Parts: sequence; structure tokens; C-alpha cells
Amino acid sequence: MNEIISTTEGRIMKLRALGFTQAEIAEKLGISQSAVSQRLELIRKRAIQEDQDRLFWSLLLGPGAAWLFVKLLKTLGEE
Repeated sequence: MNEIISTTEGRIMKLRALGFTQAEIAEKLGISQSAVSQRLELIRKRAIQEDQDRLFWSLLLGPGAAWLFVKLLKTLGEE
């Protein structure tokens, strides 16, 4: 999958940001509460990894170059 987050993950994030509980999100999307929990954990892990990557390249190259380099690496990884 080339998307950073899936459509379902995007919906989960939106509903969570609006204050819905995991149980409410599960009910609205017709999925299990454990599926919601797993996807939120996956999103959190991706965000942490992206922040770590950006920090590393920022220290090495400077903030603007770091963002561009991380984006380039992700693009190359998708091919």
C-alpha cells in the first residue's frame, strides 16, 4: 500500500480527534474495538518513526533538507 494511512485509519483519526471513544468509533465504522485499538497503535508507531527519522536528518542536514530527504526515502521505498 502506497498510502501513509488507509481510508479507515483516516476515519478513525478524525473520529478520535472529535472525542469519540474507541467503542463508539468501532460501532460507527462497523469494526471491532480491538481493530480500532490496533489501528490507533499502528498510527502512533508510524508517527513516532517519522519523527525519529526527521530528527535524525534534521540534525545531519538541517530542518528543510531533512523533510525533503525523508520524503525522498519514502518515495523510493514505495517503488
